[in-house]
Amino acid sequence: LGVLVLGVLVATASEGTDSLKPTPPPGVRSKTAASGRKSKRLKVVLFATNANAYLCALLKSALLLSLDVHIIGWGLKPKPGGKPINNVISQTNAAWACKQRSDDLVMGLDAFDAFFTPKAVQKQTLRRRLSAMNASFVWSAETNMFPGFSAYAPSFERRYPSQSPTEYKFLNYGAWLGTGAAACRVMSSCAQQMRKCTLCKPAEAAGKTGWAWFDQHAAQYVLVDDQSTKQALDYQNELFHSGWPDCRDFNFSSYRLKGSGVAPHVLHLNGDAKRLCGVEILKKAWFVRHTTLPTWNVYVTSSDGIEHTMRATDICPSIVAPKVMLTELEMHYKNKISKVPLG
Repeated sequence: LGVLVLGVLVATASEGTDSLKPTPPPGVRSKTAASGRKSKRLKVVLFATNANAYLCALLKSALLLSLDVHIIGWGLKPKPGGKPINNVISQTNAAWACKQRSDDLVMGLDAFDAFFTPKAVQKQTLRRRLSAMNASFVWSAETNMFPGFSAYAPSFERRYPSQSPTEYKFLNYGAWLGTGAAACRVMSSCAQQMRKCTLCKPAEAAGKTGWAWFDQHAAQYVLVDDQSTKQALDYQNELFHSGWPDCRDFNFSSYRLKGSGVAPHVLHLNGDAKRLCGVEILKKAWFVRHTTLPTWNVYVTSSDGIEHTMRATDICPSIVAPKVMLTELEMHYKNKISKVPLG
């Protein structure tokens, strides 16, 4: 599962977000309407309630590539007895995606366990990749089916896409790419299945779980059973690489897969990879030692639904201070990630 269950984002199962108190972000420069405009740069959306060292690493890698970064869910506060924060990611993604121009290109990533490789990101190239896959929406592919097929009706596994030429065969929720219209439909469908899982009925009839446990569970159903959007999985890892369980297929010197030589745009440290790949890969990452950025603005939508423009240094003061960033990455790993049991 791509959603981070280690850091400050995650609420307990008894917490929720049914009632949100507006929390203006610090360092606000101005209110904007950037979400609805068409951008020459790729729009990257990150669900994050606040910042930690890993979010800052992702943010820095994106800004060094001059990407248009949008943070949503900022300042979201849980309400006792409501939905866990991790269960409203699709809902929040959908609200943002449905404001985008239908033909614009948007990418969504887990905020706390991914970063961009140094490979240049060009929208035209990404559009050609979507076209080659005959899809308007592409999910990251990983080697592990989660939840396992035992959670679904027997027919589900037979209907699951099975044309992968690689070991990366299964959907991972933590990285996706699509047009604004496609992202709106897919994320809305995932959010609907989180509210009431109509696609779970065959599983329930077979004595399995009759609801979606989390966003990736819902997304698996949407991939198989929602035909409203042409979806695909990134089997070749040309867009995203899921590092689970221990980044064994990834060369951190060349930022390529060891076997195929493919160079993805994003490395996602999903699941146990956050721990087993170690903090050294981030400390030695290509972006850490840069002390300036080609673009400084980040678009942040706080829990009141208002979008603000913020400078990257207001979100991550250490973003242009390599030594401080390195220390923060190591401390976050030691204090949070290294202590979490595997599995």
